[in-house]
Amino acid sequence: MSRHSRKNNPNEKKNQSLKILNEMSNILETGLDEETLSLVVSLLEQGVNPDALTLIIKKLRKERSLIELQTETQSSTPSFFLPNNFEEL
Repeated sequence: MSRHSRKNNPNEKKNQSLKILNEMSNILETGLDEETLSLVVSLLEQGVNPDALTLIIKKLRKERSLIELQTETQSSTPSFFLPNNFEEL
């Protein structure tokens, strides 16, 4: 396959565009990995409202942080239980 035909290949152009977007995303420290960025681009290409998508991503990140915090709190709490008759002892 010649260089010219590779440059005109739609998949090659899409891959190159995603690579550039990923580099920009990393520079801007968006926190989006390649797979997530690809999904975001796909959703935007399908007409999803960018503002709504931004809000959803922020909400999901907040929820993930809360879950991680809860998990950390639970793992740092002693895992012993007091006996049922503790007050009687």
